[in-house]
Amino acid sequence: MTGEEHLDILRGLIGRQLSRAGSLELAVRNLAAMAKEALAAREAVVALWQPERSSWQAYPSSGTGPLDDDEIGVFASRSILDRVRETQVPFVTGIDEPLAIFSESILGHDLAHVLAVPLWFHDPNRPDQETRFGGCLYVDRTVAAEAFARSDVELIEDITLLVQPSFDLLQLIDGLRRDLEASRSALAELQLESRSAWPAGGFHSYDPDFVSNVIEPLRRIARAAKVGLLLLGPTGSGKSHLAQAFHAECPRARAPFITLDCSQVTSPETLAAELFGYARASGYANAPPQGRPGKAELASGGTLFIDEVSTLSLDLQQRLLRLTEQGELSRLGSSETHRVDVQVIAATNEDLRRLVAAGRFREDLYWRLSEMTVTLPPLSGRRADIPALAEMFRLRAVEHFDRRDVFGFSADATAALVSHDWARSGNIRGLDHTIRRSVLLAAADAGLLRRGDLAFAAASAEAGGSAAGDSAAGDSDARGSAERRAVFAVRPPGREPSAGSLRDLLSRKLSEHCGNITALAEDAEVVTALGYGAGPLPRSSLNERIRRLDLRDAMRAARRDGGAAVTIQDIKRAIAEHGTAVAAARALGVTRDVLSWRLRTAGTTVRALRSEVAAGPVETQGEGGRHQDGAARRPGGP
Repeated sequence: MTGEEHLDILRGLIGRQLSRAGSLELAVRNLAAMAKEALAAREAVVALWQPERSSWQAYPSSGTGPLDDDEIGVFASRSILDRVRETQVPFVTGIDEPLAIFSESILGHDLAHVLAVPLWFHDPNRPDQETRFGGCLYVDRTVAAEAFARSDVELIEDITLLVQPSFDLLQLIDGLRRDLEASRSALAELQLESRSAWPAGGFHSYDPDFVSNVIEPLRRIARAAKVGLLLLGPTGSGKSHLAQAFHAECPRARAPFITLDCSQVTSPETLAAELFGYARASGYANAPPQGRPGKAELASGGTLFIDEVSTLSLDLQQRLLRLTEQGELSRLGSSETHRVDVQVIAATNEDLRRLVAAGRFREDLYWRLSEMTVTLPPLSGRRADIPALAEMFRLRAVEHFDRRDVFGFSADATAALVSHDWARSGNIRGLDHTIRRSVLLAAADAGLLRRGDLAFAAASAEAGGSAAGDSAAGDSDARGSAERRAVFAVRPPGREPSAGSLRDLLSRKLSEHCGNITALAEDAEVVTALGYGAGPLPRSSLNERIRRLDLRDAMRAARRDGGAAVTIQDIKRAIAEHGTAVAAARALGVTRDVLSWRLRTAGTTVRALRSEVAAGPVETQGEGGRHQDGAARRPGGP
């Protein structure tokens, strides 16, 4: 390359003004494309090092990406990138210095010449203005191309020096953009919290519909001195908790909050006594001689919460109407009138208007109780609140059962809780019970509760009798009537094996699957060991485990050993049938890199085999002798 050509390339780079790209990602893509063109390379890649994750993020000239560690090998040599990062000096091969590195990507791409130089960034926010290693600009050429000359090295070093100020600026802008987005997100959460939380009542919601349809109307009417409030909603949807929160925010907050659960009292006489009390010497069985005030009197000045109000008899409804209209009551066994000032909040899971139409509930009492009616959705209708509720119940259960070794939920457990059909298993009350059982039954030193540790209860008979746990786990109806008949459908808690045991398992499975990461991710034994339940494992997570357990060399060895069983004739037949090396590798049960390595060790290439296939039919060995066909056969197959 002449000096004039060198200057022309640098002038073109200056003209591009990478800082105008708007983001660091767009700038590095432009740099990769320009480097490939300027150096007539097979491929150019800009790889950025992420110290917080100890991994690469690469951008090839083709515009694909960003690529993570396990994808870089498709475009460039990960081994050379790591060498530049470790030595922090340029890496270059020439005619007199062959590429003496064994790498699947180098073998697969038939590379002979590589040039890679470090990129340097500095953070202006750091007081020392220290420059740090930021990445690598990588270009390569195949065996058929010329080696890189000294002028190429000088050019690429000049390019990196020229782009560094733009990269520093764009990195700073990207950081400011992320900080701004985080600040906006935090502000939005605070605004939502200010709209959705009652500090004194402790009621909180992240669900926008619940906030607008439930909390906001209650906040507005909480200013009234007294209001008849009717709370409707399914069993376990939080009506009593919401009633307490409303009381804590209304002018009566310092006065008593008294609860009467009508569903817990079976006798009409006992229920009347609970509500209105006994007179002195009333003559009722079990009544104290000195008499006793009822809950309506105890709540005077405050709030009386009547749960399951639909179960009141018509006679008690008449007496409750007198209480709400005139503020008067009479104890059982006396006609003496007592005046009380009480706010009544009623709740039920029944349709009171239907009961009014059927003559089972007084219409005048209905209108008196429902000056304001609020309908609570089932828990599945406010899924955004489930993680926070689950965490609250976990903290309570941890304290109650002294299980401080259970310190949270894994991502898959949280997803299972959010997706569960809580309308069929108790709503908020069912969630509370599920978390309590899960904490209680968790294995010793459980750590995070995983999906398999969640002790979902079976659905109630009213809900149709199907196991609610099936909904969360995604089971089909055919999974078994036995589980649906069980009171608790509990999966035994699983513990992840120790690092040594996991390393032995993965090493064995890598050999069994010839290093094929996709097959490993679908292996039931591996999926179970890592606690993912349904599987398959995310490939990125599995690659990270392999890296942390220092099994990457074992994976490469397994791929080489697996490829040794594949003959050149097997590969030729697969290429004849499937056309491409990728499809042929898939048909043979090996990776593309293994197939390329096998061809390299045999002194041939995919291109050469394609030429042979195009020249004539492929010979195969059948049971009856030699014949010709185009069918690919797996090694050891029929």
